[in-house]
Amino acid sequence: MPSNLRIVHLRHLLRFTAQGEIDYPELKKAVKEIALVPGAFVEYDVLVDTRGSELHLSAGEIWNIASDLAEAVHASPSKGFIAKVAVICPVDRFDYAKLFELCAQNRGLNVRAFTRFEDVFDWLSQLSSSPQGNSS
Repeated sequence: MPSNLRIVHLRHLLRFTAQGEIDYPELKKAVKEIALVPGAFVEYDVLVDTRGSELHLSAGEIWNIASDLAEAVHASPSKGFIAKVAVICPVDRFDYAKLFELCAQNRGLNVRAFTRFEDVFDWLSQLSSSPQGNSS
């Protein structure tokens, strides 16, 4: 199990406009702030908990969030991405989490989607930081 794990609750990151749409400038700012934390995504792994966020994102919105995360991580002072990012979600939203995983991996991030904590910690405890392995 990793000795350094940071948990990010999606519902704490997202901000909405008065029309009920995601406020992307604020989301991008929050993602950048996370990536700028000293050692972020290098010295510790990240668990993004999407449970409890009554949020339904479109494929385009998921793509934008993955792109913003990759941009922020690659622009961070650490200039690299070594750590793993696990996304845990309810079973009924797993397809969306897998889409995020694919979009983030295509941008060089080590992201995996899961529905069970046991699988998250099994993956995080593996020595390799490669995006391979089974997700659940």
